[in-house]
Amino acid sequence: MTLREKLERSRPGKSKEQKTKKKKGRKIMSPDDVIKNGPFSWKVVTLLGSGGFGDVYKVFDERNKAKQYALKTESEDGKKVMLRLKVEVRVMMAILEARKTNPQGYKHFVEFVDRGKSEDLGCKFVVMSLVGPSLDDCRRKYGVCLNDRSTPYIIAIQSLEAVRDLHALGYLHRDIKPANFAVGLGPTEPTVFMLDFGICRSFLDPATKQHRAPRKSVKFLGTNLWQAKRKKPIEECHVT
Repeated sequence: MTLREKLERSRPGKSKEQKTKKKKGRKIMSPDDVIKNGPFSWKVVTLLGSGGFGDVYKVFDERNKAKQYALKTESEDGKKVMLRLKVEVRVMMAILEARKTNPQGYKHFVEFVDRGKSEDLGCKFVVMSLVGPSLDDCRRKYGVCLNDRSTPYIIAIQSLEAVRDLHALGYLHRDIKPANFAVGLGPTEPTVFMLDFGICRSFLDPATKQHRAPRKSVKFLGTNLWQAKRKKPIEECHVT
């Protein structure tokens, strides 16, 4: 049985995010709403999820209704320190540039499609290729067994490949957890994708391309449950 068949069989109820009609201080788009940006007209299919400062929608370009994408928004009303879409786009641009010299590489990252700003919604947005549910949702929401003979090894190997490729670009993810890895859809169903680069940090000096010196004191970012147990709260990570 394919993953898609397992997901269809489970038929989960709507999540809290999907039930959300509006968020304080920002508008939630409805199905058939459209964001126009240059040659693109992104039409909303459904709300996929919501966070503190933005939302994720399933959309399609009206010029090609057959192909769907994910559109991620970020409200401009949030505190500057918490705004993460700019960082996410920067990492996606680095991936896009790296693929020019290695088109078959970096398979564990989604494809960048478009970015822009909506004055009506008061938000910035980025559009990327659509993937399936996160590993966390596969287990918790859909009840998909990830513990058969080979699956854990496949997930572990592909997740580590994603971390390796991100480090090769000079970035630390800083929020590694099952919710930030997802399975693909259709032809990419066997592939594990790394998501959410909003709190990534470059560990290379932009001028010299050498490792930056570690900071003496840093605030914790990420998810407590998934932080390295042997790392001190103020210790900056190194990549060697």
